[in-house]
Amino acid sequence: MDYDAVIFDLDGTLLESTSSQLEWLHTAVEKALEETDNSSYVTELSKDEIITLSGIRSYKEFDDKCKKLNIDSEEFWFYVSHFRARGKTQLVEQDLLNLVDSTENILQVLDQENIELGIVSNAPNETVEEIVDYFELKPFLSLFKGIGDIEELEKRKPNSFHLETAIDSLEGENFIYVGDSKVDIMAANNSGIDSVIIGEHPEATFEIDKLSELQALFQS
Repeated sequence: MDYDAVIFDLDGTLLESTSSQLEWLHTAVEKALEETDNSSYVTELSKDEIITLSGIRSYKEFDDKCKKLNIDSEEFWFYVSHFRARGKTQLVEQDLLNLVDSTENILQVLDQENIELGIVSNAPNETVEEIVDYFELKPFLSLFKGIGDIEELEKRKPNSFHLETAIDSLEGENFIYVGDSKVDIMAANNSGIDSVIIGEHPEATFEIDKLSELQALFQS
């Protein structure tokens, strides 16, 4: 199939993964607890509970944990998403987090082929915007979107909502979604579009070992 629109995941796909370094995430949750007058929980919660409160897992886990602690989930998401963005940006500014080596080249090549390009991420929208701005990726992208308010968090991938919104916004007929996790493949399948996984997954349309191999799909 000739694809005329490509949507990318961000973390682990275009941007290096931070899964092995989560101190910044813990800090974001701690700051959000302080801003919502819940600082007493900082020393009481386990690392696993802290991760749950960051919102990087499912909405249900996040909401359930907030309710258990009597924390307003909407207010808490507002703060934790902001501090997550600040923490991620600081990693970038300190040169501790970078784009995947071939990101700029891939975006440039596909853009020159007049292929519509977008980003749909489960990261906070503020994070996506700051990463795109910092690395000057806007010229290549027609759309870049993360998670906004609590209602959008509830519809995060693998829910098809955000991908379908992007598909409706982009000018294209044949879409493909590029990601690095099972959640990405599930979201693509739920949206009825093809998928590329960086790694291995039996339900993906294509499997590649690294992002630079994506270009070959547009040369066959």
